[in-house]
Amino acid sequence: MASWEEAAQNAVVHASKSLKNIRSCYINEQTCAVTDGKILDYLVNCKITIEVK
Repeated sequence: MASWEEAAQNAVVHASKSLKNIRSCYINEQTCAVTDGKILDYLVNCKITIEVK
């Protein structure tokens, strides 16, 4: 993963597999995994908002 933006996009894509009418993604927290002084992964903790019709 290359960025927090990509991490957020991946979360929305994953959520859209089971949820319809996604309206927003609220990022609660951003973190990254580091090994040997290098960032391996960017991670987001987010809330997905949907519209119920």
